[in-house]
Amino acid sequence: TLKSFTGFTNLASVSSTLKSLDISSNYFPDGFSSLLPLPSTLTALTMNEIYGPSVLPNTAGTIFPFSTWNVNFLTSCPNIKEIQMIRCKLTSATVDNILCNMAPTTINGGKLYLNNGTATADNSLNSAPTATGLACKTTLETKSWDVRVAT
Repeated sequence: TLKSFTGFTNLASVSSTLKSLDISSNYFPDGFSSLLPLPSTLTALTMNEIYGPSVLPNTAGTIFPFSTWNVNFLTSCPNIKEIQMIRCKLTSATVDNILCNMAPTTINGGKLYLNNGTATADNSLNSAPTATGLACKTTLETKSWDVRVAT
């Protein structure tokens, strides 16, 4: 069931010990700014199929507020080891940004899913990374990260 998140000031106020958060398949009328700052204690963050503001998923004109995500996960959550942003209509530049911001991690064996799952044709598909993003993906894979991106 799609839920609407309104009135959040930021997730950091929810808990100073929050380790895992799944906010998938939700509607964010105010975009991702209402989520910031992220709790620094997070080690796993799942944000698949996020919609908003103004229209519902898979309808003409749907807006995907995370498509231009520019938050550096390592700066916000230094111990993060699992991130999922499947089917958020991420641009190639955004995918590159996430991959390259995560590449310096000192954590081995993480998961970074920026792919499209089993979806092949709808208006929420993530873009593939550029050569720059693929180089950062390779860096993560040398640290035993499972990295999945759109192709």
